[in-house]
Amino acid sequence: DEHFDPFGFWGRVRRSGAVGFSFVGTLLSVLAKRPRRPDDADNQIRWILGSAAPVDSWRALESRFDLRIIETWGQTETASCWTAPQRLPQDPGTVGRPSDRFEARIVDPDGREMADGEAGELWIRPLRPHVMFEGYLDPGSGAITRDGWTAGGYYRTGDLMIRHPEGDLCFAGRLRESIRRRGEIIPASLIESAALSNEEGVEAAA
Repeated sequence: DEHFDPFGFWGRVRRSGAVGFSFVGTLLSVLAKRPRRPDDADNQIRWILGSAAPVDSWRALESRFDLRIIETWGQTETASCWTAPQRLPQDPGTVGRPSDRFEARIVDPDGREMADGEAGELWIRPLRPHVMFEGYLDPGSGAITRDGWTAGGYYRTGDLMIRHPEGDLCFAGRLRESIRRRGEIIPASLIESAALSNEEGVEAAA
């Protein structure tokens, strides 16, 4: 599609014959705020694939539009090294597990493993050659390439993740968007969630 129009979106979806589409979280938030229509579920879409689906309206969106949300994680730099759910429906807020192309660690700023349920930076290491980027073209970005990798070959994603006991990962924010207080890293998304838990809160940004 050439652009996103929340008022004409579903009409264009129906005319296209598409059975799936990719999304970013804001797209779903906008669609969720549109007034309900009796034909909301009258579409041929079976699944949508993307990231940052709004957790608080995840199941309601699936029911309202009769589709399945598939939440994953990946970066431009990681190329084919993505996560994917092991089963559907997946738990809202989870991004699945690492593919067989890479291994993953969730660590603190010193590279120590985080316990299940604790937020830490995601480090990944490809298991095969040439399945993700190997540096930046611009010679001036050498420091970015050098600092982005550990001596053990792990790529520092800069993304914060939480691992659930059963193995699924949950995206918790960007490391550079985090707030450090008394030596503890606090994801901005957690601060926003806390602010929005107040019944008078409408929007929040940390």
